[in-house]
Amino acid sequence: MNNKFLTIDELAVYLRISRDCAYKLAQQGKIPASKIGRKWRFEKKIIDEWIELQQNVNQKEVKKKILIVDDNQYIRELIKEILEDSFQVFEAQEGFESLKIIGNDLPDLILLDISMPYQDGYELCKYLKESSETADIPIILITGQETSTVHLKHKEVGAYDYLIKPFDNNILLFKVKKLIGLV
Repeated sequence: MNNKFLTIDELAVYLRISRDCAYKLAQQGKIPASKIGRKWRFEKKIIDEWIELQQNVNQKEVKKKILIVDDNQYIRELIKEILEDSFQVFEAQEGFESLKIIGNDLPDLILLDISMPYQDGYELCKYLKESSETADIPIILITGQETSTVHLKHKEVGAYDYLIKPFDNNILLFKVKKLIGLV
């Protein structure tokens, strides 16, 4: 393969796509190319820059998914309002509903209220951390009571952090971004 210019066949191998696909991309102007006579030529340096640009565009377009699990609709709406510009936000009002959402689409992070009917946040957090499918999802517990129990138990059940209501919007946003690698 020439270091400076690629033929259509070389481009297809380089991008790991079919020759027909490479040809169509060039024909439709979706990939930087030059046509010399009847043959397409692709400058390798420009193709590399184009690939990097495509990767950056794809990373920016895909919003990370946050699941809010809280039985209080007001709290869910408040958190959603804080996060929805930067993230794709899902809501569940209790643990069983959250498991359905998680089963359909794994979130990148879970905000989980401790005090909920049927199954409290500690139980749900522990359950999620024991499952191989969900063990790596960061969980932030949310509580209305600051006690030494919360400080100790959030680590015991596998939560990465906790927030005490009422919480500062900027602290919530910072903790979420930090845990999913955006800070």
